[in-house]
Amino acid sequence: MVNRLARALLVLVSLSLVFAETESSNLQVKIADEGEVEGIVTDFPVSDNLVPGGVARVRKFLGVPFAAPPERFAPPAPARPWKGLLKADRSKPACIQQFNYPKESRDFATTLFNNPAPEESEDCLYLNIFAPTTTPPPGGFPVIFWVYGGSLLFGYAGHPMYDGSGFAGVENVILVTANYRTNVFGFPSSSELPLEERNLGFLDQRMALEWTSKHISSFGGDPAKITLAGESAGALSVDALVTTYPDRAPFRAAIMQSGQISVLPNERLDTTPSWATLAAELNCSTTASNLTCIREAPALVIKDIVEKKNLSWVPAYDNKTTVRDPVARRAARRIAQVPILVGTNNDEGSIYTRTQKDFPKFVNDSFGFSPPLVEAIKATFTGYSSDLAASDALFTHYIFQCTQALHAQNTIDAGSSVYRYYFNTTFPNNSGKKAGFELGVYHSSEIPLMFGTYDRQGATDQQIALSRFMQKAWADFAKDPELGPGWPKLGSSGQDLAVLGLDGSSGATMANQTIVDSKCALFRPLYEAIRYEAKSIRRPNGLEGIMK
Repeated sequence: MVNRLARALLVLVSLSLVFAETESSNLQVKIADEGEVEGIVTDFPVSDNLVPGGVARVRKFLGVPFAAPPERFAPPAPARPWKGLLKADRSKPACIQQFNYPKESRDFATTLFNNPAPEESEDCLYLNIFAPTTTPPPGGFPVIFWVYGGSLLFGYAGHPMYDGSGFAGVENVILVTANYRTNVFGFPSSSELPLEERNLGFLDQRMALEWTSKHISSFGGDPAKITLAGESAGALSVDALVTTYPDRAPFRAAIMQSGQISVLPNERLDTTPSWATLAAELNCSTTASNLTCIREAPALVIKDIVEKKNLSWVPAYDNKTTVRDPVARRAARRIAQVPILVGTNNDEGSIYTRTQKDFPKFVNDSFGFSPPLVEAIKATFTGYSSDLAASDALFTHYIFQCTQALHAQNTIDAGSSVYRYYFNTTFPNNSGKKAGFELGVYHSSEIPLMFGTYDRQGATDQQIALSRFMQKAWADFAKDPELGPGWPKLGSSGQDLAVLGLDGSSGATMANQTIVDSKCALFRPLYEAIRYEAKSIRRPNGLEGIMK
């Protein structure tokens, strides 16, 4: 009996050593031409026991450099090789963020999107990799490359909302999140910079994506199965990548949540005055080179000026990371012809129209350049519970819903498969309600369900099940983009819009697109005019600096 027990214990010890060795070898990864990194293994709770023990076990490689520490206002350079073992056990600081004053607006934005506030640094070009601990399939795991939003002013890859642990552990995909520079540090509008060196944030994204394509196989991923994904300005960035990689794209599919860059709802903003204001505030206007002068200023001084002066920064047309007419480029099929998954939320506008309690004034201020359009809008947007609700609906349709619908149709016309969703539910424990804001199904509120990072305290059965449904749908799309997320592609039937969470549903209710697009014909002539940069068109009120 004792001998049998001793032998059993010996076997258990031997197995534990084997598992420990396997786990250790999976955590130490050699990156070609750079060095060796060591990640960590963590358990992420999943609420419905989808995996043994109710936890998703994942390997995390946090703070991996994909570029060298950047020089201010200069394109990213490849990461420098390092010696020894690099501990990849925590996220690196965010890039310098911009949250504009007045204080009430700034406090609202930081409460909703920057809580808890991270450390910030110009040395910020790092990425995070979340990978399953299971054996990869032949070729490797599918990969989702996530681009965060934030109006190209703020955001960071290490936000708790973007923790890919549960997603990767349950769905057996690899999820990558990468920092990129935003605001003036990412999109400086200095005339001293050549056009191809102004969209630094987009160049950061491209370098992170190409690094992922080159090295993800070392982490168990398949470089031939990369899906781009992003929300808001992140979705805008994804669309920019799709429209500027006509050949040999390092991805095979794209997900755009509440954003795109192709159908613009407002004029491109000239941010040259913002640069001039910054130079003047730093006493750099009279120097031989205000670019050199601003480069030498302390980063936090620059941050303080751009926030208090409410300065705007948008991408330049450089014909590398952006093109002047992406609609024409898509029609000519000079884009990455990949399947896309697109969608919007029911109350996208609520975070932008919180003070617009006089709907007629909001319409006049925004569209007063065309009295007939003003009257048509007032006649169309009726029956809402309040002027505030009508303002939310107008903003949602004009900025998000109708632009996304037209973009989807243009993509279909160009020969690519399109799948579309409409997110339409809210929960009492989402970050907006917890902060005391009544925002409905607000912009970005779907992200915690897609990542599985919603607050477990107070989570409802519907919330838990809908999160699982969305994770599986997004993962299924990444695993087989042509087969799709589990519902029909647009144009294949009369019921091809997946309404997520409708009336307590924990899945998709299929509907016809007209239920959300019926007002869009009103705006299409305006989108076309803006496409051709009609100078008589004013930028709608409240959209300055918002790239949606």
